[in-house]
Amino acid sequence: MKKYIKLYIKFLSQSVQELLSYRMTAVLVSVFGLMFFATELVLGAVYFSYTDTLLSWTRKEYLLLVSSATTMNYLYQFLFISSHENLSSVIVEGELDYTLLRPVNSFLFYNFYRFDFPSMLNAVLSVGFQFYLLRDIRTGMGTILLYIGLLLLGTWFLFLMNFIVISLSFWSEKSDKLLSVPEYLMDFSARPRDIYPGAVRFVLSFVVPILLCVNAPALLIRGELYHSYILILLFFNLMFTGVAVLLWNKGIEKYVSSN
Repeated sequence: MKKYIKLYIKFLSQSVQELLSYRMTAVLVSVFGLMFFATELVLGAVYFSYTDTLLSWTRKEYLLLVSSATTMNYLYQFLFISSHENLSSVIVEGELDYTLLRPVNSFLFYNFYRFDFPSMLNAVLSVGFQFYLLRDIRTGMGTILLYIGLLLLGTWFLFLMNFIVISLSFWSEKSDKLLSVPEYLMDFSARPRDIYPGAVRFVLSFVVPILLCVNAPALLIRGELYHSYILILLFFNLMFTGVAVLLWNKGIEKYVSSN
């Protein structure tokens, strides 16, 4: 455990140094992130400018959904994007040696060794906006903790989808064409699940449950999050975690170093 702590303190320091070295880039990332978030909020205001409800969703519930999806996205970017954005090329070019030679779990080490702090700022702001929306809703501490847990589950599921797609680079150099699929699915799912046709809603809720993951926090506040939904989310997160670890281990066996 101590070696993990020392390593993560070291790489946390490196991430801070990168932030300070590329301050303008960090500022631009934060600004554009806030612009995209603000655009979603403005669209929500437009949708509800002539109606109080949309398919039984109120404006506050819709904004909760949008902001929780934004939080999942930026938490993913804060924790994992710095590791994932180059993973495909690192695998293809045989440059994983630095990770594999470390006396630690390579799966955990590679995925958590760098952080994107500008995304953390956007995540904090979107979380703050959600608690602003929740201030008038009577919720107990248990509901708040479950709400936070659902945000983390959604973030982890987004990580798993991205990692599984990227890890296909161990077997095919052309797999980078699939890298945008999780992002498209995430953007597609950041709307009330009631607007989708039944077949699409079923597939994205019970086959690849990204729609259920993204909608879950808002469904909790609406009183429509059933225990079976939570069990489904836990099951798929555990299953996809197993798949991700298996692909990583099998990929390492196939990996060829550039040296």
